[in-house]
Amino acid sequence: MEKRGIRMNLSGITANAHRQYALATRNVEDSMRKIAEGRPDLNSADKARVGRMNTTLSMLRLANSTVKQSQDMLETAEDGIGSVNNVLTRLREIAVQSSNEDLTNDTRAGLVDEFNALVRELDYVAKNTAYDGVELLDGTFGDRDVIIEGSGDSDTINIELSDLTLNGLKLSAHTVTLEAGDSRIGQDNGQGGTYAEGDTLSVSAMAIGNSSDAGDALARIESAIATTQAEASDVNSKIERFNFTISHLGNMISMNEESIATVLDFDEAAEMAALANYQIRQQTAIAIMAQAQQLSQTVMQLLQG
Repeated sequence: MEKRGIRMNLSGITANAHRQYALATRNVEDSMRKIAEGRPDLNSADKARVGRMNTTLSMLRLANSTVKQSQDMLETAEDGIGSVNNVLTRLREIAVQSSNEDLTNDTRAGLVDEFNALVRELDYVAKNTAYDGVELLDGTFGDRDVIIEGSGDSDTINIELSDLTLNGLKLSAHTVTLEAGDSRIGQDNGQGGTYAEGDTLSVSAMAIGNSSDAGDALARIESAIATTQAEASDVNSKIERFNFTISHLGNMISMNEESIATVLDFDEAAEMAALANYQIRQQTAIAIMAQAQQLSQTVMQLLQG
C-alpha cells in the first residue's frame, strides 16, 4: 500500500506540473503577442467602440482634407484677385494722369503704351489663375458647394467666383442693354430719338488717347475696382470660415484619437514583467516534471530491487 501511494503521489505531481506548464506556455504566447502588437486584448464591447471611433475618425479626416483643399483653392483665387486689383490701381493712376489736357504727345504716348500693356496683363492674370487645373477667375467657375460631413454633422459652404477678365469687368468692347433706372434712358441717342429701356448700346474698349476717353476709362476702372474689392472681401470671409472649420475638425480629430488611444492603452513595461514571470513559471514546471520523472525512475528501481 505504501509503494502504491508513492506512485500515485508522483503521478499527481507530474499531472499538475503538466497543467502548470500548459497554462504558463499559453500566458507566454499571449504576452509575446501583446508586446509584438503593442496593444492589449479587447473585449467585444471595446472592439465595437474602437470600430465606431475609427469610422468617425476617417470621416473627420476626409472632411478636414476636403476643407483644406477648398481653402488652398480660395487662397490661390485671393492671390489672383490681389494681382488684378494691383493692376487696376495702376490703371486708375494712369487714367487720372491722362485726363490732363496739357500732356505732351510723348508723355501721353508713354502712358498709352503702359496702359495697354497693363490691360493685357490684367486679362492674362484673370484667365490663368487656376488651382489643380480649375480656372478660377475667368468666369467658368460659377458657384460650387463644399459639403462638410463628420461625426453625424453636416455643413455646406458655397463658393462663388466672379469673372475678372476684361469682358467680365466690362473693360473691353461690349454691348449693354439698358434697364429701368439707367441714367441714359431718355437721353439723345444721336439718331433723332432718345434711349429707351431695352435698347442695346455698343461700348468700345477703354482708351486714354485723349482726356475725354481717359475720363470714361477712369469711371469704368473705378467700377471694376469696386467689383474686385467686393470679390476679395467675399473670398477672404470664406477663407476665414474655412480656417475656423479646419480648427474645429482638428480638435475633433484629436479628441477621437485620444479616446482610441485610451482604449488601446498598453503598458509595455508591465507586460514585459508579466512575461518574465510566466517564463519563470514555465521553467519551474519543466523542472518539476523532470524531477518527478527522475524520482519515478528511482522509485521503480527501488521497488524492483
